[in-house]
Amino acid sequence: GILAQRLIRKVCPKCKKESVPSEELIKEFFPIPPADIGWVAGQRCAYCNYTGYRGRMAVGELWIPDENDFILINKGAKINELRERSYANKNNVLMAEDAFSKLREGKTTLDELARTIPFSSIYDFRRLQAAPQSTGGASVIKNFRG
Repeated sequence: GILAQRLIRKVCPKCKKESVPSEELIKEFFPIPPADIGWVAGQRCAYCNYTGYRGRMAVGELWIPDENDFILINKGAKINELRERSYANKNNVLMAEDAFSKLREGKTTLDELARTIPFSSIYDFRRLQAAPQSTGGASVIKNFRG
């Protein structure tokens, strides 16, 4: 498989408090804001050097090509065709999906995700959320680890 990853900052455990991000920022990630997230942010303390974050963790995107993917690659398929095909494979995980699971667990903030996650991953995630019945990858969206 192929793994892409980014490091994101973890919310400081000593000063973590409930904090809802701006509506504009929420709309960047979610067509319909999720009701099951307890939004948090670090309030900045000496333990985190007044940043609100302490430590880092990885978020990743995993693509496990199957036989059909190899056939498309050998035929010289465009990247968009491969990307669409990868959504149908339930073994694949988008970076934004992994990041969302960490957001849901209260380990990081939406601001941090907006800062570090590639826009293309956020765009794909939004598209899959907005039209789950039209893509095969929607089943992956429903199976978050959280």
